[in-house]
Amino acid sequence: MKLGLLGFVIGALAVYAVRMARVETAPQVPVVAESPAAPRAARSARLSLSACPEVEGGEDLASLRREVDGLQAAIATREASLKPWIGDPRDFPEEFDPRAGPERADSEVEKALAGSPATVRYIDCSEYPCLAVIDIPFGAQGEIVDEWVEGTFARVQAHFGLPASGTYAGDQSGGSFGIAVIPLSDAGGDTELIQRTDVRQEVIVADVGWEVAG
Repeated sequence: MKLGLLGFVIGALAVYAVRMARVETAPQVPVVAESPAAPRAARSARLSLSACPEVEGGEDLASLRREVDGLQAAIATREASLKPWIGDPRDFPEEFDPRAGPERADSEVEKALAGSPATVRYIDCSEYPCLAVIDIPFGAQGEIVDEWVEGTFARVQAHFGLPASGTYAGDQSGGSFGIAVIPLSDAGGDTELIQRTDVRQEVIVADVGWEVAG
Protein backbone atom coordinates (compact mmCIF):
# COMPACT_ATOMS: atom_id res chain seq x y z
CA MET A 1 0.00 0.00 0.00
CA LYS A 2 1.42 3.41 -0.93
CA LEU A 3 0.33 6.78 0.39
CA GLY A 4 -1.15 9.04 -2.26
CA LEU A 5 1.18 11.96 -2.95
CA LEU A 6 -1.53 14.60 -2.55
CA GLY A 7 -2.63 12.96 0.70
CA PHE A 8 1.01 13.02 1.84
CA VAL A 9 1.24 16.77 1.13
CA ILE A 10 -2.00 17.67 2.90
CA GLY A 11 -1.22 15.44 5.87
CA ALA A 12 2.34 16.76 6.06
CA LEU A 13 1.14 20.37 6.03
CA ALA A 14 -1.19 19.59 8.93
CA VAL A 15 1.68 18.09 10.92
CA TYR A 16 3.79 21.17 10.17
CA ALA A 17 1.06 23.54 11.40
CA VAL A 18 0.78 21.66 14.70
CA ARG A 19 4.55 21.69 15.20
CA MET A 20 4.86 25.41 14.49
CA ALA A 21 2.12 26.10 17.06
CA ARG A 22 4.00 24.10 19.71
CA VAL A 23 7.43 25.74 19.51
CA GLU A 24 8.99 29.04 18.49
CA THR A 25 12.72 28.53 18.92
CA ALA A 26 13.92 24.95 18.59
CA PRO A 27 14.02 23.78 14.96
CA GLN A 28 11.35 21.19 14.33
CA VAL A 29 10.74 18.84 11.46
CA PRO A 30 8.72 20.82 8.91
CA VAL A 31 6.34 19.14 6.59
CA VAL A 32 6.14 19.13 2.82
CA ALA A 33 6.57 16.90 -0.17
CA GLU A 34 6.73 17.17 -3.88
CA SER A 35 3.27 16.41 -5.22
CA PRO A 36 3.12 15.80 -8.95
CA ALA A 37 -0.37 14.42 -8.36
CA ALA A 38 -1.64 17.85 -7.28
CA PRO A 39 -1.98 19.35 -10.78
CA ARG A 40 -3.75 16.20 -11.91
CA ALA A 41 -6.18 16.55 -8.98
CA ALA A 42 -6.87 20.14 -9.98
CA ARG A 43 -7.54 19.15 -13.59
CA SER A 44 -9.84 16.34 -12.48
CA ALA A 45 -11.82 18.69 -10.25
CA ARG A 46 -12.14 21.26 -13.04
CA LEU A 47 -13.31 18.64 -15.54
CA SER A 48 -15.91 17.23 -13.20
CA LEU A 49 -17.31 20.69 -12.52
CA SER A 50 -17.37 21.57 -16.19
CA ALA A 51 -19.30 18.41 -16.98
CA CYS A 52 -22.32 19.67 -15.04
CA PRO A 53 -24.41 22.49 -16.52
CA GLU A 54 -25.25 23.67 -12.98
CA VAL A 55 -24.71 22.62 -9.39
CA GLU A 56 -27.70 21.81 -7.23
CA GLY A 57 -28.58 24.88 -5.20
CA GLY A 58 -27.50 27.33 -7.90
CA GLU A 59 -23.85 27.56 -6.77
CA ASP A 60 -21.54 29.43 -9.09
CA LEU A 61 -19.28 27.01 -11.02
CA ALA A 62 -16.73 29.71 -11.67
CA SER A 63 -16.47 30.39 -7.94
CA LEU A 64 -15.95 26.71 -7.21
CA ARG A 65 -13.23 26.52 -9.88
CA ARG A 66 -11.47 29.52 -8.35
CA GLU A 67 -11.65 27.90 -4.92
CA VAL A 68 -10.07 24.68 -6.22
CA ASP A 69 -7.35 26.61 -8.03
CA GLY A 70 -6.68 28.71 -4.93
CA LEU A 71 -6.22 25.65 -2.74
CA GLN A 72 -3.85 24.06 -5.24
CA ALA A 73 -1.85 27.29 -5.47
CA ALA A 74 -1.63 27.52 -1.68
CA ILE A 75 -0.32 23.95 -1.45
CA ALA A 76 2.25 24.60 -4.18
CA THR A 77 3.46 27.76 -2.43
CA ARG A 78 3.81 25.98 0.90
CA GLU A 79 5.66 23.10 -0.77
CA ALA A 80 8.17 25.48 -2.29
CA SER A 81 8.82 27.28 1.00
CA LEU A 82 9.26 24.11 3.05
CA LYS A 83 11.04 21.89 0.55
CA PRO A 84 14.57 22.81 1.76
CA TRP A 85 13.85 21.09 5.08
CA ILE A 86 13.07 17.62 3.78
CA GLY A 87 14.05 17.65 0.11
CA ASP A 88 12.71 15.28 -2.52
CA PRO A 89 11.69 11.62 -2.23
CA ARG A 90 14.75 9.37 -2.26
CA ASP A 91 15.33 6.50 -4.64
CA PHE A 92 16.61 3.26 -3.18
CA PRO A 93 20.43 3.32 -3.21
CA GLU A 94 22.43 0.77 -5.18
CA GLU A 95 23.70 -0.81 -1.98
CA PHE A 96 21.33 -1.50 0.90
CA ASP A 97 20.01 -4.51 2.79
CA PRO A 98 17.82 -6.31 0.19
CA ARG A 99 15.65 -7.62 3.02
CA ALA A 100 14.53 -4.03 3.63
CA GLY A 101 13.51 -3.36 0.02
CA PRO A 102 10.12 -3.51 -1.73
CA GLU A 103 10.51 -7.16 -2.74
CA ARG A 104 11.18 -8.65 0.68
CA ALA A 105 10.33 -6.16 3.41
CA ASP A 106 6.84 -7.51 4.09
CA SER A 107 7.92 -11.13 4.59
CA GLU A 108 11.04 -10.14 6.53
CA VAL A 109 9.07 -8.05 9.02
CA GLU A 110 6.64 -10.94 9.46
CA LYS A 111 9.61 -13.17 10.27
CA ALA A 112 10.84 -10.64 12.83
CA LEU A 113 7.41 -10.57 14.52
CA ALA A 114 6.91 -14.34 14.59
CA GLY A 115 5.64 -15.38 18.02
CA SER A 116 4.69 -11.85 19.09
CA PRO A 117 1.17 -10.37 19.36
CA ALA A 118 2.01 -7.70 16.77
CA THR A 119 1.02 -8.00 13.10
CA VAL A 120 2.01 -6.19 9.92
CA ARG A 121 -0.59 -3.68 8.75
CA TYR A 122 1.32 -2.71 5.60
CA ILE A 123 4.77 -1.74 4.34
CA ASP A 124 5.22 1.69 2.74
CA CYS A 125 7.97 1.42 0.13
CA SER A 126 6.78 4.41 -1.90
CA GLU A 127 10.26 5.87 -1.35
CA TYR A 128 13.46 5.09 0.56
CA PRO A 129 13.51 3.89 3.27
CA CYS A 130 10.61 1.46 3.53
CA LEU A 131 8.46 1.99 6.62
CA ALA A 132 6.89 -0.94 8.44
CA VAL A 133 3.44 -0.09 9.83
CA ILE A 134 2.63 -2.59 12.58
CA ASP A 135 -0.48 -3.17 14.70
CA ILE A 136 0.18 -3.84 18.40
CA PRO A 137 -2.89 -4.93 20.41
CA PHE A 138 -3.80 -3.37 23.75
CA GLY A 139 -4.08 -5.46 26.89
CA ALA A 140 -7.22 -7.14 28.21
CA GLN A 141 -8.26 -3.93 30.00
CA GLY A 142 -7.66 -1.74 26.96
CA GLU A 143 -4.25 -0.59 28.19
CA ILE A 144 -1.00 -0.13 26.30
CA VAL A 145 1.32 -3.00 27.17
CA ASP A 146 4.80 -1.51 27.27
CA GLU A 147 6.50 -4.89 26.92
CA TRP A 148 4.65 -5.56 23.66
CA VAL A 149 5.50 -2.15 22.26
CA GLU A 150 9.16 -2.32 23.28
CA GLY A 151 9.36 -5.93 22.12
CA THR A 152 8.00 -5.05 18.69
CA PHE A 153 10.60 -2.35 18.11
CA ALA A 154 13.37 -4.58 19.49
CA ARG A 155 12.43 -7.54 17.28
CA VAL A 156 12.29 -5.55 14.05
CA GLN A 157 15.42 -3.52 14.74
CA ALA A 158 17.41 -6.58 15.79
CA HIS A 159 16.28 -8.47 12.68
CA PHE A 160 17.52 -5.71 10.37
CA GLY A 161 20.48 -4.68 12.52
CA LEU A 162 19.16 -1.15 13.04
CA PRO A 163 19.53 1.42 15.81
CA ALA A 164 16.46 2.37 17.82
CA SER A 165 14.11 4.65 15.88
CA GLY A 166 10.47 4.87 14.91
CA THR A 167 7.10 6.15 16.07
CA TYR A 168 4.35 4.67 18.23
CA ALA A 169 0.77 5.90 18.57
CA GLY A 170 -2.32 4.52 20.23
CA ASP A 171 -5.91 5.59 20.76
CA GLN A 172 -7.33 4.27 24.01
CA SER A 173 -10.73 5.92 23.57
CA GLY A 174 -12.50 2.75 22.56
CA GLY A 175 -9.66 1.43 20.39
CA SER A 176 -8.10 -2.00 20.67
CA PHE A 177 -4.58 -1.50 19.30
CA GLY A 178 -1.79 0.96 18.62
CA ILE A 179 0.52 1.24 15.65
CA ALA A 180 4.29 1.32 15.36
CA VAL A 181 5.95 2.89 12.31
CA ILE A 182 9.54 1.69 11.95
CA PRO A 183 12.09 2.69 9.26
CA LEU A 184 13.75 -0.43 7.83
CA SER A 185 17.02 1.29 6.87
CA ASP A 186 19.41 3.51 8.81
CA ALA A 187 19.62 7.11 7.57
CA GLY A 188 23.02 7.51 9.21
CA GLY A 189 23.95 11.17 9.51
CA ASP A 190 21.77 12.32 6.61
CA THR A 191 19.78 15.03 8.42
CA GLU A 192 17.49 15.75 5.49
CA LEU A 193 16.58 12.07 5.11
CA ILE A 194 16.03 11.73 8.85
CA GLN A 195 13.66 14.71 8.82
CA ARG A 196 11.77 13.45 5.77
CA THR A 197 11.43 9.98 7.30
CA ASP A 198 10.15 11.50 10.57
CA VAL A 199 7.53 13.43 8.61
CA ARG A 200 6.43 10.31 6.73
CA GLN A 201 5.93 8.51 10.05
CA GLU A 202 3.82 11.32 11.48
CA VAL A 203 1.71 11.53 8.32
CA ILE A 204 0.94 7.81 8.59
CA VAL A 205 -0.11 8.27 12.23
CA ALA A 206 -2.22 11.30 11.35
CA ASP A 207 -3.87 9.34 8.55
CA VAL A 208 -5.07 6.83 11.16
CA GLY A 209 -6.40 9.78 13.16
CA TRP A 210 -4.14 9.41 16.21
CA GLU A 211 -1.40 11.48 17.83
CA VAL A 212 2.17 10.37 18.32
CA ALA A 213 2.67 9.04 21.84
CA GLY A 214 4.85 11.21 24.08
